Amino acid sequence: MAITNVRPRIGMVWVLVLALSWIFPTTGIALAIWTERAGPWVRIASWISLWVFSVLTPTLSALTIHRALARFAGGARWEERSLDELDRLRSFLLLSANMAFLSACALIFQH
Repeated sequence: MAITNVRPRIGMVWVLVLALSWIFPTTGIALAIWTERAGPWVRIASWISLWVFSVLTPTLSALTIHRALARFAGGARWEERSLDELDRLRSFLLLSANMAFLSACALIFQH
C-alpha cells in the first residue's frame, strides 16, 4: 500500500514547541540582559550571541528542514536545491551549537 500525496504540515505540537522554544529562552535572556544593563557591554553582547545561536539559528534551521521535506513529500524528485539546503544545514547546526557553547563560556568566565 503506497502512501501518496503526503505533505508535512505544521501541526499543533510543532507550533507549541516552536512557541515554547522562543518564549522561555527569550524571556530568560531578556531578563538577564536587563539585570546586566549597567554592566560591561561585552556581557550584553555575549547574552545576545547566546540568544542568536541557541534560539534564532535553530528555529531558522528547523524551518529550512521543514521546507525541504515539504518539497520532497510534495512529489518533487531529489532537487538539487533541497539537497544543497540540507547539506549546508549539517555544518551550520554544528557551528551554531559551538557558538552557543562559546557564548555561554564567555558569560561564565568573564567575572
